[in-house]
Amino acid sequence: MSKTKKQINLVEEPYVETYQIPLEQKVMQFLRIAETLPPTKLKEIVEKLE
Repeated sequence: MSKTKKQINLVEEPYVETYQIPLEQKVMQFLRIAETLPPTKLKEIVEKLE
């Protein structure tokens, strides 16, 4: 029981943290990451978002 609760916390905690980041900050972060990616990988991500 306690083991599954621990696993749930591992999933929830980072989610809560990212949820508190303002959207524009997230977008800026994404763009910074996107700049380092090869164009093919970027295309893949964009297709997933659509």
